[in-house]
Amino acid sequence: MNHEQVCEHEGNTRMNTVTTQLPATPLRIKKVTLWRREITAHPDAFADALTLLTEGGMELPVILRYRHPTDARRAFVEVYPLPSDHDETWTAYLNGIGFAPRHVPVLLIETAHPAGDGHALTKLIANLRVNIMFLATQIIDGKCAATIEFETDADAEKAVGMLMRMTAETPENRESLEVQNANGGL
Repeated sequence: MNHEQVCEHEGNTRMNTVTTQLPATPLRIKKVTLWRREITAHPDAFADALTLLTEGGMELPVILRYRHPTDARRAFVEVYPLPSDHDETWTAYLNGIGFAPRHVPVLLIETAHPAGDGHALTKLIANLRVNIMFLATQIIDGKCAATIEFETDADAEKAVGMLMRMTAETPENRESLEVQNANGGL
């Protein structure tokens, strides 16, 4: 098994990146900051927000758009921009176009998707037994990505620990780990 932990810094926020080797499948778990902007619920407002983001030249591995829960005329756009070499530049740009960082615990999980690993990741997420505010997953062209917002930092840390333990297990032992988690053990 190959395991390394790297710490990155974004302002005063500490971000942990954990890269762990599943059998023939790397798993990347990263704590990320989502940036949010409120817009009207009109399609043109969303298109305008996306245009401003693309003009900034940022890579956006996560883009979310959803309506306000109590006002159908309002909506939110949330993005996770890959930081460039010029953190101050992209931070100023995002602030300048109306985006502000959200200080909520969010994990971005990325892995290749050989047969069965998508099932294992889904089962593990189901067995986390923590409060999840939202979950978005997708599998495209053999790559699996999950974006998970947690209610608390403690829940996010618990999820990271459990994901690390899962990836450290051999395929034969992975089932026993999931059963233990499902029963509240560990």
